[in-house]
Parts: sequence; structure tokens; C-alpha cells
Amino acid sequence: MNITTNNTTKITFTIITTLVEAQKWWEFFSSNESLFDTWELRYCFYKYFNYPLSFLLGTVDGQSVGLLPMQFNTDVSRLEFFGGSWFEDNRIFIRPGFENCIPEFFKQVTQPAKLEFITGTDTFITSLPIIDYKYLLPLGEFHKSKDYIEKYYHGETKKKFNKRIKKVKELDITIEQNNEADLEMLIQYNLANFEDKSTFLYPHRQEIYRDLIKLPFQHLLTTFVCQGEKIAISLAFLYKNTYYSFKATTKPDSEKNLIDYVRMVKIAEALKHKMTAYDALASDCGWKENWYFTRKPQYIFEIKKPV
Repeated sequence: MNITTNNTTKITFTIITTLVEAQKWWEFFSSNESLFDTWELRYCFYKYFNYPLSFLLGTVDGQSVGLLPMQFNTDVSRLEFFGGSWFEDNRIFIRPGFENCIPEFFKQVTQPAKLEFITGTDTFITSLPIIDYKYLLPLGEFHKSKDYIEKYYHGETKKKFNKRIKKVKELDITIEQNNEADLEMLIQYNLANFEDKSTFLYPHRQEIYRDLIKLPFQHLLTTFVCQGEKIAISLAFLYKNTYYSFKATTKPDSEKNLIDYVRMVKIAEALKHKMTAYDALASDCGWKENWYFTRKPQYIFEIKKPV
């Protein structure tokens, strides 16, 4: 199909449906700027469902200029981003200089679709509704976790915060790293704490997390031990100077301030590994804004009925 854009750029679209071709074009266009841009992470989620692919490839004068990577979720009968609804920082891959073609890609989406958690700064993307925010803590000015406290906490608020952390430190907690068997405990604690709202109740999510720690990315599976008992576990990935916090959970009925201590240790982890940003992922979850993380908007493009 040929489309003429507002500045007379003639663009042709092709739908890619095979996995081999989809991977080829993903790897051609993706800058792998974010962990969510990597084929390995996306495929880790995709492979358990194998939904039909619908990668929209745009070409101008024989030159491939952009890619909108989608799959058709047959369970809910609509298009979504490749990898599924769990992903954030989704984007249309576009060659510099062809940003004016972005609206034309979305015009090709005429069947039911829910393209969530889109990132971008061009005028079309930023005109879309905001579905949520992702939360980031810049770390460039910090050397130790106490620097974070000094910057954001003052007066009585600082005293209360330090008191909570001190109370947990007095438990004499030790930390263990990368015991892969502890991932099972993370899953079970999460299920116990969140019950029917646990993410690990989603189809294949437990298998996916077991696969995640086998991907070719550096991960930190951190276990907090008190008097021989494992009381908290967290999972994070280090990728291109960003610390991605995937999951952290505490033992049910543990000290109520333990989760604050876990978060401080995770900030310290990120700084130890010279990360310049801490990505706490999307949704505030009742704490991220209180911890002074900055918000990054995530947009949504949705078609509820066929056009």
C-alpha cells in the first residue's frame, strides 16, 4: 500500500509475518537503547505464546525507514506490541529524518489494537493519551546511597527515614548474591503477599522469569538473610548504565520497614556497579513518587473496533 505524507514523502508498507524476517528487521532497526529494545528479552516472553506476527515495515524509495513491531493476541483478538502487554518503553523504530512518517504507520492499524506504554518525543506520540508513567532515579551525581538521602530528605522527614532504615539494620542482615535457586523463593513470597494480584499468576510468567536469568545480560539476584532465614529477594538487570529493577519482595509478615531497606540496598547496588540511572519500571505502586523518582510518560494508541 502506498501512502503520501504531508510533505509528499511516498511510503510503502509491508507486513512481516515470519519470525526469521521479524528478527532480521528488529535487529536492523533497534538501537538497543533500552533493555526493552533487545530481541532476546522480547523473545523470552513471545516464545510461550507464539501469537501471529504483524511487523509493519515502511519503505521510501527502496530504503527501509521504519518498523512498527506488533503481534496479534488471539486470546483477546487485538494487536499489541511484540512481546506482549508486559513491556514498556515500546517504540516505533524510525530512521532519523523520517519522523514525519510516524503517523502513517499508525494509520495502517485498522483492526482492534492496544499498543501500550509507548515512549517517544515526536509530536504524534506525545499527542496520544498517557496510560501511565515509568519511574527513573538519575544517579550521576551520587557516589553512595547516603548521597541520595542527603539530597532528597530533610529535617523531620530525614530523621524518620533514617530511623526506619536503622531499625532494619539492627537485625544484622547479610546479603547473598546470585543463588539462582532463590528465584523460586521470590516467586513464592510474591504469590503469598499479593495473592490473586500477583504477576506470577499470569500464564507462563514463572517460566519466563526462570528464563530471564539465563539471558545474556548481567543480572543481580540479591537475597537478604537474617539469622539464617531468607527474608527478602530482589531481581535486577544491568544494561547500558541503567539498573532495571524487575522485582523485589519480602517474606510475608516480615518487619514492615524491610522493604525500605531493600530499596536502599538496591540503590547502593546500582551505584556500586557505576550505573547512571535506576529504572523502577512503570506504575507508582504506592512508593516511587514518595522516593523522588522522576516520571517519564508512557502513551497508548488504541482501536477498540475495526476501522
